[in-house]
Amino acid sequence: MGYITICVAFALWRVAEALRELEVSADDLEPTQRQDAGVFVVDGQDAAGRRLLVKVYGSDTYDNQLFAKLWRRLMYRDGGPELGLSRGQAVEHEAFVTLLDAKAGVPTLEAVTAGNPVTDDAVLVLRGSARPFASLEPDELSREVLMRSWRALALLSTFYLPPIWGFFALRWLERARYL
Repeated sequence: MGYITICVAFALWRVAEALRELEVSADDLEPTQRQDAGVFVVDGQDAAGRRLLVKVYGSDTYDNQLFAKLWRRLMYRDGGPELGLSRGQAVEHEAFVTLLDAKAGVPTLEAVTAGNPVTDDAVLVLRGSARPFASLEPDELSREVLMRSWRALALLSTFYLPPIWGFFALRWLERARYL
């Protein structure tokens, strides 16, 4: 247990250093409960007390893809699919899509900054708060919350899904208003 605490403390120190380098003031940094492979996600607060979500794409993300491609080349004499986005490209892509979503009116976190600090990791800083449905209590799942969620899904579908899916989502919303 002590080893994990030391590792987390060191990782948080690196995140704080990266944020300083990106000129983002952040306090109360803590890892989120849910962590995805290759991305270290940290909660914090800015100087005004607003929630920050910091995503750190580490070197293992791209290195794992590179190793898998090399292994496939050696074992099957086939390089397989092209490598995915690099860490920096992944951060830029997520920041860009977040900006596009916000511009389209989709409720999303605010992109504060993205960059590649000296720590050799790619960092994306988002501002705002959101909660997954699974964390909501039954009394919090009001009709208004569900309608806002469906509207957001309908907006997203107009940009990311074939037009017919957006049509079905909007038709469902029209009927749902009268229930």
